[in-house]
Amino acid sequence: MCRRYACLVAMLFSSLAWSAPFQLGEDRFLFIDTFLLDEMSNAHLAVNPPSNIELVMIADRPWEKGGITSYGNVLHDPERNEYRLYYVPVSWDEAPGFCYALAVSKDGVHWEKPSLGAVEWQGSQDNNIVLWAQREGTVIIDPNAKPERRYALISSHPDLKTRLFTSPDGIHFTMDEQPISSLHSDSQISSFWDADLGRYLHFPRVVQDGKRAVGMVQTTTMNEPWPETIPMVMSGDERDPPELDLYTNACQKYALARNVYFGFPTPYYHYNPETRKYLNEPTLSKGGKTNDGTIETQLAVSRDGVTWIRYRTPYVALGNYDGLDVKVAMMIPGLLYQDNKVYQYFMGYTFTHGDTQVRYGEGGRDLGGVFRAEQRIDGFTSLDFDYAGGVVTTAPLTFAGQRLLLNLNTSASGEARVAILDEAGNEIPGFALADSRIINGDYLTATATWKEGAWDVSSLQGQPVRLRFACRGAKLYSFRFAPPGKDAPYAVERSADEPVPSLNVHAVPATGSIDSLQGPHLFIDDYLIAESENVTRTTHPPVRAQDQPILGWEQETTQPYVTVLRDPENGRFRMWYNSRIGRECAIAYAESEDGIHWTTPPVGQEGKDNRLFVISAPFQNAYGVSVIDEGPSFADSERRFKVAWWGQSEPWPDGDPGMRIAFSPDGLHWTACDANPVLPDYGEEWFKDDPRRPYGASDIIDVFRDPIRQRYTAFVKTPALPADGLEPGSRARSFIRRLVSQSVSADFVRWERPWRVVVPEPNDEGVLEFYGVGGTFARGGLLIGFVRMLHDDYPCEPGGPADGIGYTTLVTSRDGEHWERHPDIFFDRNPRPGTWDRAMTWVGCLVDVGDEYYLYYGGYARGHKIEPAKERQLGLAIMPKDRFVSRDAQPGVTGRILTVPFTFAGMGGGQLHLNADARGGSIRVRVLEVDKTPVPGMGFDECTRVTEDGLATRVQGINFGSLSSDHPVRLEFELTGAQLYGFEFK
Repeated sequence: MCRRYACLVAMLFSSLAWSAPFQLGEDRFLFIDTFLLDEMSNAHLAVNPPSNIELVMIADRPWEKGGITSYGNVLHDPERNEYRLYYVPVSWDEAPGFCYALAVSKDGVHWEKPSLGAVEWQGSQDNNIVLWAQREGTVIIDPNAKPERRYALISSHPDLKTRLFTSPDGIHFTMDEQPISSLHSDSQISSFWDADLGRYLHFPRVVQDGKRAVGMVQTTTMNEPWPETIPMVMSGDERDPPELDLYTNACQKYALARNVYFGFPTPYYHYNPETRKYLNEPTLSKGGKTNDGTIETQLAVSRDGVTWIRYRTPYVALGNYDGLDVKVAMMIPGLLYQDNKVYQYFMGYTFTHGDTQVRYGEGGRDLGGVFRAEQRIDGFTSLDFDYAGGVVTTAPLTFAGQRLLLNLNTSASGEARVAILDEAGNEIPGFALADSRIINGDYLTATATWKEGAWDVSSLQGQPVRLRFACRGAKLYSFRFAPPGKDAPYAVERSADEPVPSLNVHAVPATGSIDSLQGPHLFIDDYLIAESENVTRTTHPPVRAQDQPILGWEQETTQPYVTVLRDPENGRFRMWYNSRIGRECAIAYAESEDGIHWTTPPVGQEGKDNRLFVISAPFQNAYGVSVIDEGPSFADSERRFKVAWWGQSEPWPDGDPGMRIAFSPDGLHWTACDANPVLPDYGEEWFKDDPRRPYGASDIIDVFRDPIRQRYTAFVKTPALPADGLEPGSRARSFIRRLVSQSVSADFVRWERPWRVVVPEPNDEGVLEFYGVGGTFARGGLLIGFVRMLHDDYPCEPGGPADGIGYTTLVTSRDGEHWERHPDIFFDRNPRPGTWDRAMTWVGCLVDVGDEYYLYYGGYARGHKIEPAKERQLGLAIMPKDRFVSRDAQPGVTGRILTVPFTFAGMGGGQLHLNADARGGSIRVRVLEVDKTPVPGMGFDECTRVTEDGLATRVQGINFGSLSSDHPVRLEFELTGAQLYGFEFK
């Protein structure tokens, strides 16, 4: 698709005269230039530098005494599920003094330098060096290479010229005999595979009019020889200061859009011209070089990789980063895509280019090193609208999809509206600016809506239309048209063999002031924490109620899925679970007075046992039992109880597998829904190549009622795809990996297309899979669920067969759509060999019992697929209410937690209560204004220290009721020798 842009690039900064509408389809469009913009008033393009810059790696090894040079790159290796940073340290102890070295990371933040044993340095292979005497290339994973040449590096050297090095593992490299080129780039070569063009793009340094510039070579193979003359695609010009040239380029393709290329050229401001020689004197006085000067990073953009626009606004300017005065800042190739941001890396020196005297040191932080920076998804540039308001109209385009999604930030006082026009520029009825609902806030995927919340634009698909954006005080980064289901804030629409979107995120502190902080706030995530000091995060697992299962194989507990509810009228505990396997698989029923001791009454639905109804078919087993009780006051009494499971009623090849539902007035007598399956599945064999398959609802179903948003949510199992690049699970078959997706519904019958929410992450170990999210419930504004984690690649007992293990972790959400999977194990396997829950402990539901939570879970004895009719049983674990995670301060250490601003609207009497254990110390609280100044009379001195253990200990001494309901404030907690789980106003 990228070829279609090449002929249009020349028109980038002109008023476009379009001969035919631009075919956008469902592609993402970034505002990196004025391409596609027909009219623009009171708006302009802006470069947005990255944020949250921190030093992540320094020269701290004996072979790094001269520091870390400006060359290197980052990449993600999906086979090893790790990030890799290739960098070039300098050692003055052994000529030529530089080499390629490797650092690895699971999260892109914390980097390790492993001992690789690949290259000998001073008689030892105990180092992280992968290639000696090379420094000027970019390591890539070649998607077209044989396994033994999977890693590739084109590097330039004055003696060897330009050569190709390959490796099976990115550690042990071999040099090809034939040179690629006679060019000595004397700088980093950026290389990558462009799947849309079907060729490799290489960007070496060339010389243009005696100055460093950027050249470009396109090849069909990595070992294809380069031409003798390499065309120049980027250089300094009359807009730049005299003698300025471009040192490196870091050109690369943006993976989230088919027509966007980014370069990060580094202008070198020379000190040696006659008019600037005095700037060179400090370096020369220390024995430095004449070719001295400073270097920073700019941003360049392209639609085809050939024609580039270079913005002169610094992208990474010189300045103080992480406490270091950086005088050289050079971005390296590689973008690491996170859930809602992009990680970039640059090499920062604390000395100028010619100050080699500094480099003859012992390494260390003072020399600088590798810095990590964060960029917003699509956020490199934006279309910025004046505060007084501006309007931008696109040229004609055609699209596919059903919703218009905008990536934008209006801040608090801005707004955005959008209209859809016909090709002539007339507003289309129903999509006019006057009908457009205002968007206010910061969104990666805001759905454009019009009168009465209408969002469906599918009636305009394929027609030439224009978009008109009317905004004030806003940044517009990108837009795209998407299908009706939920889509990731960063993923393009993909074909059947490409990854599907995911909304798995890691929570960040709330932005702005939170209105009316309702309900208990639990410190499971960091949403309300603006700052903290000397405080650690601790996950607290529940405790097993007894050594034996509460319901076992004698009651035919053949699956780990279970729902337990407490009758709101008589307090009796009621359980629904799966019994039997195969054509007799059914939803069965049990009761208990205390939640611990259970009976299985004969309910008379399926013979004289406790089965309510069969869910399997003669040709297909069925799975799951997820029940909702709407309560005795529910308007439709016949549908008070709702249940969901996975099943099939018609045989292949036409079969109808998927999520099925039924309704009941009492939880015992059920009527299946006529619309079943309400969410379809696309099976492993019959629908293996169907592009809908990643949106199917497979054989693990969990549903719950979201009381915050007043809607229903379903978690369903969905497959990974080959293009996800994940190592296959040993028993996942064509699923590759079992993942979790989410769907929502207003009526429990009509469901949105699922989108991924629980997926593998870089810090995961082994071949991790997920068996759904059970027991989700709400506390305050937080949704909490329990992820069933699966490791089919691990043995139950050390040294035994890899029959699979499972455990439970927490997952939380603040918006009901984005879910954060927390890293600590919440409920682990039984540590004692031979126990009934030694292999797996999967939490299925939670019941509120006074001051405690009862958690019901499925336990496996020896492994995932061993004796399902005998070794899958149900157990109970108990924990104090809301004590999932605490923030701890050690005895003798003063910890501090500062919240984001919030208001007291709807807080009743405004009395603050803490869920805390302060028996080993104390906790105090004070109230601050938004600007962190203390509120008079509400300080630490007025607050009585909390020194006891309590689920709801009232804070004495501060009258919170005196605060105005619309007055935003912060809370600051001071802890010593204490654990704080949460707080609540009541």
